[in-house]
Amino acid sequence: MPRSKKYQAITLLCALGFLGIKSYEYHDKFTHYEVIKNDGEIVDGHLKEKTKDHVVILGHVVEKDKGEAHGGVKHERSTS
Repeated sequence: MPRSKKYQAITLLCALGFLGIKSYEYHDKFTHYEVIKNDGEIVDGHLKEKTKDHVVILGHVVEKDKGEAHGGVKHERSTS
């Protein structure tokens, strides 16, 4: 087997490994939600269960006085 074919095979295996790792990481991002409740509280976490009547999110409530979630983005509720 020529050296160039060996290097191509190694490159292909590394690329497939990289894609496998990224697919695992992005699944986590696709199930992460941030919900603003009617009282203004922000619930931040991962979707565990979703039915027609309710949604269960495992996570935490972001403190109202901070009003910050991911990346320092401030969430404000409009009064209109």
